[in-house]
Amino acid sequence: MEGLCQSPQPPAAAPPDGASRFDSLVRSLLRTAGRTGDEALAAIVAELGSVLGARRAHVSIPSPDQIGRFQSLALWPPGPNLDYASEHASTAHIWKHGEACVWDTVADLFASESSFYAKWRSASLLGHRLDDPAGKPLGVLVVLLGPGDHDRPFAETLLKLYALRAVGELERRRHEAAALAAERHRSAAQAALAAQEARFHDVFDHTEDGVLFLRVEDDDRFIVERVNARLTDALGLPASALVGLSPQEIYPPDFAARFLADCRECVSTRAPLTVEQHLTLHSGARVYRTRLMPVRNESGAVFRLIGFSTDITDLRQQQNLLAETEAITRVGGWDYDTTTGRLLWTAGAYRIFEQDPAHFQPSLQSVVELHVPDHAPAVRLAYERAIANGADFDFTAHARLPSGRVITVHTLGQTETMDGIVVRVFGAMRDITADEEADQLRLRLEAQLRRAQKMEAVGTLAGGIAHDFNNILAGIMGNIQLAGFDLPQSAPVQRFLDQSYQGCIRARDLVRRILTFSRQTDQPRAVAALRPVVEEAVELLRATIPANVLIIPVFSETALHALIDPGQIHQVILNLGTNASHAMLPAGGTLTIELAPLSEHDPWPARHPQVKADHRLRLTVRDTGCGIPAELIDRIFEPFFTTKGPGEGSGLGLSMVHGIVENHGGALVVESTVGIGTAFHLFLPGQIRHHAETIPAPVPASRSPFGEGQTVLVVDDEIAITTLAEPILEHLGYTPRVYSDPHTALEAFVADPNAFSAVLTDLTMPGLDGITLAQAIRAVRSEIPIILMTGHLRQGDVGVMRSSGIAHHLPKPFSVQSLGAKLHEALPRSPSS
Repeated sequence: MEGLCQSPQPPAAAPPDGASRFDSLVRSLLRTAGRTGDEALAAIVAELGSVLGARRAHVSIPSPDQIGRFQSLALWPPGPNLDYASEHASTAHIWKHGEACVWDTVADLFASESSFYAKWRSASLLGHRLDDPAGKPLGVLVVLLGPGDHDRPFAETLLKLYALRAVGELERRRHEAAALAAERHRSAAQAALAAQEARFHDVFDHTEDGVLFLRVEDDDRFIVERVNARLTDALGLPASALVGLSPQEIYPPDFAARFLADCRECVSTRAPLTVEQHLTLHSGARVYRTRLMPVRNESGAVFRLIGFSTDITDLRQQQNLLAETEAITRVGGWDYDTTTGRLLWTAGAYRIFEQDPAHFQPSLQSVVELHVPDHAPAVRLAYERAIANGADFDFTAHARLPSGRVITVHTLGQTETMDGIVVRVFGAMRDITADEEADQLRLRLEAQLRRAQKMEAVGTLAGGIAHDFNNILAGIMGNIQLAGFDLPQSAPVQRFLDQSYQGCIRARDLVRRILTFSRQTDQPRAVAALRPVVEEAVELLRATIPANVLIIPVFSETALHALIDPGQIHQVILNLGTNASHAMLPAGGTLTIELAPLSEHDPWPARHPQVKADHRLRLTVRDTGCGIPAELIDRIFEPFFTTKGPGEGSGLGLSMVHGIVENHGGALVVESTVGIGTAFHLFLPGQIRHHAETIPAPVPASRSPFGEGQTVLVVDDEIAITTLAEPILEHLGYTPRVYSDPHTALEAFVADPNAFSAVLTDLTMPGLDGITLAQAIRAVRSEIPIILMTGHLRQGDVGVMRSSGIAHHLPKPFSVQSLGAKLHEALPRSPSS
């Protein structure tokens, strides 16, 4: 024990009456021998105080009601207040450290109690903690001495002797010890046992344990001699009904058989036996810890068994709850004794590391070896520092389980010292793998949210750009076509107008691709043959990549059909082909575009889980370029990620490809080797028809139908559109009435509704949008055809448009032919047409 004992001064010369003092000591001890319980404790402090000439002496135990307080069981000189030591720092110090020997300076050492020591004229203090043989603290013995010259070694020795005597009496307070003491007296001398029968009977019946006396018969039978009240209450039978019966006549058959086996073992070994028993009584299922004590006669034969049964049902439930809590929370405890080198684990610790307690003995070395090699040195260092310096620690490390799985373990440790030396290191550990995985998932979800927000911003920006840009393109395209109408077909300038018009078409398609990427438009899909779509994309690709890149198409003769948006498939091939050509710069190389069916036994689904059974078609774009480093493969589909230099790429192409493939219910597999090349494999659901695929001949474009002078109300806030609409409609045979202000247009319509044959209105206009304008117009004249012009029709607008009676949509930018065709479709046919 770690105490507060000052270095003793040189012992004083032995007094001339040393023999008398020793005799007095023996007599004082004898005067306490015949007393038990509180009476014995009172005698101990009285004799100790008298022999030492003390000012005060007491035996105290922790208060059962208040933590940190002490209650005096015995006090000398006696007084009415047995709680005076409840808050004394000296008492708490002895309880914590085991002992205290303070000579002459007690008031200085415990300054907060100086008034108390002054009251009792005390200068010195001797204290000893009262520990049972197992080392469990029971109470404290304290003596206060006045000033003067004391025989210090004698006083300290006397204190320890009386402390031993006090420990015995505190243990005697336990009912089990009283019953055992009574039984020892019975076996030693029947007469002495009879003399103390009344005292024993009181203790026997009031002990907290159930006590059972069994007589051992020669025929290997056991007969109940006596039971206490605790056991009769548990069994629900009076003692008179139990005495004289055998265990078979009292307990259920299964329990009786196990109990008899335990009794026979105790008799055979003639040694105490402790067992745990599960018994169902009238009060329910209970768990008991029973200790069988053999009592032998003079010849050594066992003639009686005493059983002490403690109800540990609540304890087991608490332990089970702790074990379940450890299992759920993945927490375990550990305790390392530096003096013995023994490391103890709780069940939770074994569960965390998936170790069998029967085969794995935890030690510092074995625990370190459970961690992965990269983390094991840090784990070892944490333990070594704690043992050497008393440093607490808190670390997280990875451990490899027998199954091969790697987990993350968070370990906390703190130390306990004695005389400046670390004697114990203990703490807890927790499996935080799930927490880490949850954190990683949260980070991934946050990253996805940021990407989604970024794409939403791109979509919003794209929608705004599309509206203005489409208006600009519509003006350019319309003027180019009008200029072409006024020139002979053979005019040299016609070639330049055609090239300009094709540039506008490419710009229009670019806007649509941006809107598709930002998912602002829904593209119609239809079952179509893939080969013509791919061949068309290859032709577009040939005109956009360097001449030193050779394109090799490899198409299966099997007819392959899929539910696709051909425009989006074009985008996929163009994006992959453009990226491939960049990867082969500057030397060039070979770009292979392959279209093939998948059979039921194809190995692709087995190698790549994202490839499903219904993915019957494979489109591969393969290059002989520089390849993609392995560390970048997982990032190439992120929006805005690019390895190209500034101005060479937006980082949106592969992200768009990935989105289109997923929207088509397909899968995407990338294979790449640095220095050899890259292959993008696209797998799509589809149909396989085992016959040669017929490539349909192109259908020549038809001329736009012309009107018959019908008046068309045109409303658009873009001046370029209104300026252009008038000559185009006149060219198509219509009479245009054009307005840039929707409110003015509505007033003109309301003034003469029957003057108009159709309405052509923009969707997005300040003050009054196209749908609201259409609703107001149809409220006046419900049957009039209305065509909505926009290059940015959102999915939510479609339902509102239909409910408002708008049956026709003209995408911007539009050509003269598309405008004529849409008017021809919307206007009612004349009988002669």
